[in-house]
Amino acid sequence: MQVLQGGVSPSSGVVRVDEDPGQADQLDPGVGMDFAGHAVFVWADTRSSSSGADILARIMELSPTAVDEIPAPEPTPGPEPVPPLVLRVGPARPNPFSGTLGVPVEVPGAPGSRITVQVLSAQGALVSSLYEGEAPGGSFLIRWNGTDSRGRGVASGVYWLLVRAGGERRALRLVHVR
Repeated sequence: MQVLQGGVSPSSGVVRVDEDPGQADQLDPGVGMDFAGHAVFVWADTRSSSSGADILARIMELSPTAVDEIPAPEPTPGPEPVPPLVLRVGPARPNPFSGTLGVPVEVPGAPGSRITVQVLSAQGALVSSLYEGEAPGGSFLIRWNGTDSRGRGVASGVYWLLVRAGGERRALRLVHVR
């Protein structure tokens, strides 16, 4: 005789189907769907003294039920984003790169401050001026496609991204591979 606790045998993990007090004789339930969309319930039944155990099943037609959608709560306004206090540049992704890379930039101060973004060779020569003008406030992304100021592809090597804004400047090492 199996002893079940809460419908489950602690030693074997067998799940009891029936709720009859005493001996558990309907075990190991399973459920699935047939091709017509009916629910199929299957279990082992040990009530037969002559055959030992039988596998029984019941097919049930499912009908839709009403489901009321719970409305989403109204969003509560959060605090305004705090503008950066210092100029931040990078990291560049991907780096090394062969196509186009992106570099996140955070500019302190209000929108409208001036910013200059340039790509320099390892020797310090200007390769390309990516942006010069008003900085959008907060964070933005600078992209470089590995070309010089005339649109020609640059050679493989080390380059520097130089960002100047609000009296600060930051340089970021970039590696271009062909």
